[in-house]
Amino acid sequence: FPNVNTTTITTVSEVEFKSQPDASCVYDSDYDSIDEVNGFDNDPFQPPLCFEVVLQMEVDTSAFGLKPETSDINRMMQGMLTMGAVLTSEFNATSPMGHSVELSVVPPSYADVSSVEAPGLTKTTFRDGHPQTYSIIAVDNTQAVTEAALDSVRLVSELVHRSIATPTASINPREPSLKIDLIVDATDTQNSRFDLEISIHYLDSTTLDDWDADLHDGTIEIPWVTSDGIRLLDQEIDEDLSAILQGIPVEELSSTFSDALGADIWFGAPQFAQADSEGGLDFRHIPGVTCEETLEVSYCIEGKDAMDGTWPVVLETTSQSTPMRVSSVVERMLENSGGDITTVDISKVTDEDLASIMNVVELELSTDTRWLQDLLPDDMPSTELTLTLHLPEWIESTIGDPSTIVITAPVTGGGEQDFGFAGTRIFDWRHPICLESDPCGDNSPDLICGSNQKTCVSLDIEVDIEKFAIRETSFTAEVQFNAEVVLEIYRLGIDLGEDDITLQPVPADLLRRAIVMGDRLDGGLLAGSDLEAPLDLGVGEPIDVEISNLGMEMLGEELEMRSGEVIEAEGPFETVQDFGMGPYSISASLIRLSTSPSLGFGETTMPSNSEVSDSIPLRFGFRIERTVVTAALRGDDIDIKAQPASIGFAIANQMAAAFGSPILTNSGIQVEGAEFFLEVTPLMEHTVFGTIRSSLRMEIHLPSSVRLLSFESRMGLGELTEVDGRQVVVYRTPVCPEATTWTQCSMNSDLVSYSVEVSWMFVLGELAPYLFVLLVGLGLLISRRRRLKMERKEKKQQESSVEEQKLAELAMESEFGKLDDKIVVVDEAYFEEDEAEGKSKESEDGWWED
Repeated sequence: FPNVNTTTITTVSEVEFKSQPDASCVYDSDYDSIDEVNGFDNDPFQPPLCFEVVLQMEVDTSAFGLKPETSDINRMMQGMLTMGAVLTSEFNATSPMGHSVELSVVPPSYADVSSVEAPGLTKTTFRDGHPQTYSIIAVDNTQAVTEAALDSVRLVSELVHRSIATPTASINPREPSLKIDLIVDATDTQNSRFDLEISIHYLDSTTLDDWDADLHDGTIEIPWVTSDGIRLLDQEIDEDLSAILQGIPVEELSSTFSDALGADIWFGAPQFAQADSEGGLDFRHIPGVTCEETLEVSYCIEGKDAMDGTWPVVLETTSQSTPMRVSSVVERMLENSGGDITTVDISKVTDEDLASIMNVVELELSTDTRWLQDLLPDDMPSTELTLTLHLPEWIESTIGDPSTIVITAPVTGGGEQDFGFAGTRIFDWRHPICLESDPCGDNSPDLICGSNQKTCVSLDIEVDIEKFAIRETSFTAEVQFNAEVVLEIYRLGIDLGEDDITLQPVPADLLRRAIVMGDRLDGGLLAGSDLEAPLDLGVGEPIDVEISNLGMEMLGEELEMRSGEVIEAEGPFETVQDFGMGPYSISASLIRLSTSPSLGFGETTMPSNSEVSDSIPLRFGFRIERTVVTAALRGDDIDIKAQPASIGFAIANQMAAAFGSPILTNSGIQVEGAEFFLEVTPLMEHTVFGTIRSSLRMEIHLPSSVRLLSFESRMGLGELTEVDGRQVVVYRTPVCPEATTWTQCSMNSDLVSYSVEVSWMFVLGELAPYLFVLLVGLGLLISRRRRLKMERKEKKQQESSVEEQKLAELAMESEFGKLDDKIVVVDEAYFEEDEAEGKSKESEDGWWED
């Protein structure tokens, strides 16, 4: 023991030995061993004289495995032992010739000797009412006669914490060694900030070895270093803690976080964070609160939380501001949640897309947070990872703080956690849609959909009637026309069938965005997911619609190919109407031509921003060119078996009976007082999108052969205009926005009245074939009558000639006698008649040619 200071030497009556019997010391000469009379042995060494001296010495810190620069060896030793460290103490024991030495090392009250190397021994004593172990060794040089014969031994002991009032710190392997909090400020997604806070609660020996963190190079066995232990090393020996800073795998964390969050993240070297009430390198324990010591200290050696990792040491680092996809976090959450919607690939979804989607969606899902643990390097110590995401203004959390999403992955690697998202600008679909009225109300005359209709669709039909004809032979009327039909979708009420997803009616802007989003994926928006968009035409297999511009184009081609099958499957339709002449039925069917309907969906483009609206509909249209509709009229009062001309006269007779006689005008034929009536009911259908109460706008270009003298709608829904000399009927069907049943809806029916004039061109066109037949017939009749007249005249002339010939023969026979049979006697007139007959035939042929 270097630098020993001694006090006064005093005598004592007894010396307590640990390895041999105690010695009783005698200073009275009467008890000298020479006094055999009194029975003492003749031993000049007995009884001994005993002296006591108290030595004040500086113990070499290396004897306890501590560094020489330790500032407070006793407090540090207590702290290390309380943390769970094992200190190895080593002393050399020897004595001069003729001396024996017993060296016992009794540790402080907070320590026990757990083991001693031979020839040392472990002994137990009681201290403060509790047993305490210590180490002992003896050296006997009483028989040594030379210096070389002196014996020297080493007393090597292991010291551990003596748990009396303060327990030894222990580590629960289920508790995290590190807690990493990745804080993402994405309030501005284009300039997102990434902060990384790493709270060190403890580092086990394996981690310390992996990080090459030799925090104490003395003979101390450290199974782990707690946060209080780090503060102890920093304060007592000013340990270089850079190994801890360098041990954090910053580069790997930067890479994995970048991939997961869709950002270019690069964290710098971590530094110790400023201390606060929760921890830090310079954290100070509060007496009676965080520690049972009476003074404010940086590491605690008394109380239930002494030297543990309750109050962590915190490291921090940050990355430069960079754009980030908030949608990538939502993508990860959905991937680890249940339901068909979670199978949709949203890896190509931008934040603008997500902002638009969140206008109509609210999510309440439970997700497995294992995906966060998967971001950590394999050699990371047990870590609890928390992602704190400060959300942009267009999205909010429905759980906890609306502006923040907190996702935690525990040490065990996963766990179900509830979370929720909702948009902050939820689309308000509860408003009416009108054709032109501004403002638009539920009572506006041009109402398309009411404010209570989740699904709002409309049809816009333009028909150009090129030709109208009556076919007598088939008892039908034919209309040849071109038509363009446009389906306008303003909003759709869609039920996804997912209990945890609330979907508001989807406006047209979002439908357009969905189609364009589908262009980014091979196979469309739903490619690879469990969701489908089937379209059942009622014939053949349903069409699996690909949601993309290419998919819309392919859908148009498929519908064109199947149009014939659909028309054939639908067959003719029949309806009963009363045009003022009593009820009659109309049976109509489309005739399949060589050309199918031409569908034109057009190319859908991305909306300019994330705001959504249903003011501009999504339009899907198709064109029918030069198509013929055949209508057969059947009724008790109309005879359709007559010729086309007589059809007109038969109908005219019936109209005359009902309204009066036909009137001939300069432009055509009309019936005085004839007015037709047509009842038009609203459109109401039950579909997968709910009950649709839609409207239909029609624009019909009439042929020049037919004119409407009047056209009126009781509800004011139609008008008659003229374009390029042709009449155009513009009409909107009535709507029933409040109706829940068809009976209620039909009460909003409209009554249309009109009167018709048929042009002379149409009448002449229909009569022309029959006038031609009539003229041909008359010509043939005249020719026949002339031919018969001439034949009768010729026969009469022949009979007269024969009679005269007989008389001449008789006269000649009486005069000249009977002539030979081969001789024929004729008059000169015979040759004249022959010539006249030839001229007559030539004249007849010339008439026909004329």
